[in-house]
Amino acid sequence: MPKDSRPIDAAKSPKTPPRYTTSEILFGGLLKCGHTGRAMSISTGKFGRYRYYKCNNKQKKKRCKCGGMSFPMRK
Repeated sequence: MPKDSRPIDAAKSPKTPPRYTTSEILFGGLLKCGHTGRAMSISTGKFGRYRYYKCNNKQKKKRCKCGGMSFPMRK
């Protein structure tokens, strides 16, 4: 590693600053699957009209111990 890069690396913050959004998703990033511990994310139903919280493991890998339970996101 070059000597010149050390002060810059030391000055970097170890945490990423929070992101601010104006999303309608109330629990985005807060809900976790009780079986896998992975985050719950939003999926849409028929024609994007209905929104549901689903386990990320179920959405990405198509399987989960929770059986893919989903919870409606109500307005």
